Amino acid sequence: MSFYGKIIDQYGKPVSGVSAEFQSIYYNDIVLATYEPHKKKETRVSDANGEYSYSGQNGVTLSVSLLPQRGLRYEKFGSWSHSFQSNNGPSVKIPPTSKDKPFIFHVYRLANPVAVRTAFVEGYIAADKQTYGVSLSKEKLVESGAGDFDVTVWQQGIEYKKGRSWGIDLHGTHLQIAPTDDPFLYWASLEGYQPVWNYSCSDDLEDYRDERNFRFWIKQGEFFGSLSVECVAFWKDKFRLIVRSSINEKPGDPNLQPVLPDWPPKDMAVKK
Repeated sequence: MSFYGKIIDQYGKPVSGVSAEFQSIYYNDIVLATYEPHKKKETRVSDANGEYSYSGQNGVTLSVSLLPQRGLRYEKFGSWSHSFQSNNGPSVKIPPTSKDKPFIFHVYRLANPVAVRTAFVEGYIAADKQTYGVSLSKEKLVESGAGDFDVTVWQQGIEYKKGRSWGIDLHGTHLQIAPTDDPFLYWASLEGYQPVWNYSCSDDLEDYRDERNFRFWIKQGEFFGSLSVECVAFWKDKFRLIVRSSINEKPGDPNLQPVLPDWPPKDMAVKK
């Protein structure tokens, strides 16, 4: 079984010198009788092009994990795994990656940390399109609509039965919103903001879920920030809403990287 990987940063540039640990599980005629698999671990280091590869005995699983590296953060924990189906031993090959189509690990090169103002708001609201206000400064959810943005939600159907659907609307009162897929939320966009955002979901969709986590850049006048909104529809008889935010209080500065603990810790040895 084989694996080809490549590591790129938030600017699409390759990242060299990152160690990756490969763990493989495989069988042979001797251990099949005991059903005890062989396990093997090896490491590789990305080259100047951010690339590395691995090939080993034909097995049943291969897992890849990026090891902690100071100055980097990994998307989705920096891991990959694949189950290799094999009925005819080494003659069966199902490579999930190739030299021309490597698996891409997205990492974030950390910049200089800044002091950002954070907020956490959690609440259970009626899913009947009633308007609630989310106040980031006071970390409250209020029914009066007096907040940094208003939120309304709706849902139809019964839990665990067909016909369920739900939706959410955000309307900025003191801020503007720009949706993003950025998993880190460390550097705000300078454009693309709007006062209104909405989403709806029904069980007719292939990717239907009653739990969603949405990410946004936010802008309050000259100040930039980030926002994540976690929705849990059909939470008993309420709609669960969890809001996390950060704002850089320096006007015009889109850097939202908080002061983070050193990772890996200085006493942690990284294998190479």
